[in-house]
Amino acid sequence: MTIDPEYSHDGIHDRLTNCAAPPLVYSHLNRMISGSGRTGAPLTLASISISTLSSLEQILSIAHVINRLMRQEDLCGRTGNFQFVVVLSGSLTNGEKLLARIRNATTIEFTSELVQWVPEETSLQLLYRLDLAEEITN
Repeated sequence: MTIDPEYSHDGIHDRLTNCAAPPLVYSHLNRMISGSGRTGAPLTLASISISTLSSLEQILSIAHVINRLMRQEDLCGRTGNFQFVVVLSGSLTNGEKLLARIRNATTIEFTSELVQWVPEETSLQLLYRLDLAEEITN
């Protein structure tokens, strides 16, 4: 049986990697923003993108590495065929440390971006800033 690397989900998990599906990522992000708004705790998004020429094995491998190295309270979502977004409690420094751990644990090349939530910013505004940061890099 072959598995199609195309992105497919049941609304909660990506069928291939078992990472969170976009609806779950957005819901979790909104909850985290609400909590950060109340407590003032920092919140960061990390985007991890691998080559569009990546194999099925590479997609599965990077998903495994990300999920193994992130903290239990953080959430990794597969938001596209070759893109993952991690919603993590903490500052940009926490995100940089996570990305460094991932780079040290894999031979798969990837690009990454980090954005930190600012008070009064909505989840859509934060995700838009992440998209803009990715466009500048690419």
